Amino acid sequence: MHALTISPADRIERGRFSDWPLALKSILGFWFVYALTVAARAFMGTDALTILFNKLISISIGIVLTGLIYIAIASLAGNAGIRKKAIVAGLASFVASWGMAGSFIAIEDVMREPKEVFRYQSREGFVIIEKGRTLTVERRAQEPLVLTWPRMGELDTNKRIRYAADVSVTWLFFFAAWSAFYLATKAQAEALNAKRRAVEAESAAQAAQVRALRYQINPHFLFNTLNSLSSLVMGGRPEEAENMILKLSTFFRSSLSLDPSADVTLAEEIDLQRLYLEIEKVRFPRRLKVEIDIPDDLKNARVPGLLLQPLWRM
Repeated sequence: MHALTISPADRIERGRFSDWPLALKSILGFWFVYALTVAARAFMGTDALTILFNKLISISIGIVLTGLIYIAIASLAGNAGIRKKAIVAGLASFVASWGMAGSFIAIEDVMREPKEVFRYQSREGFVIIEKGRTLTVERRAQEPLVLTWPRMGELDTNKRIRYAADVSVTWLFFFAAWSAFYLATKAQAEALNAKRRAVEAESAAQAAQVRALRYQINPHFLFNTLNSLSSLVMGGRPEEAENMILKLSTFFRSSLSLDPSADVTLAEEIDLQRLYLEIEKVRFPRRLKVEIDIPDDLKNARVPGLLLQPLWRM
């Protein structure tokens, strides 16, 4: 007996964090693309290693924050509709963007100062040289003016908040873009899984229907066969009755063991129907004459099992 089973993938799908492979791939994919753009920009300058080191720290923090966004979505709206998931994703992205901005301020001392030098010519004729936090203005007939940008820790609270707000706006769009991509991909995967389950259920229902039809025993055939067996036994013909029982059991065992979705060769189908006809010939020894003529090149042709059975019952 066959039953519709639930695959391990379908059971896992019901969990809150069942789609973590999809989330992980999307997170790493997003940040990998960002890393490629950073690397391309870094190698255009003269101090690529310092830029890559600094960006590697921010990328690592960003991956962690994006993972926390996923955890928030899965925990708070894992089984909810797309609208609630979008709301949770938006709020989590907002919090993550501020977390990214705050981390930039917190790890300022860890960042290496770039050694790359930028030179600009101002409209007033001054030469501006920028290197790390130092800005040098070269003036004609005067000593160069050297300016040093203050560190974030040296700024007052209001300026640090404004800096964090500016940085958070940039990263908000990044986290929101990942959230939108993740939710769209998840919705598509759920739609495909639902469609696949519907197809599997329909296929299983059709197979069950075909199997049920095959398992149906013609009551008249069985009743008449049992009457014939009774007549053979009462008539003192035990050998013929035993032979008929063997043929009957072989026929039912063969017909019920067939896979409804599998085809058999025409020769196998004919052999099965010969058993049926041999049983009928016991009942009608004079009236039933059977001749089967099949070309040899058709014996290996594939046909549905029990295809010929309805013809003998007409």
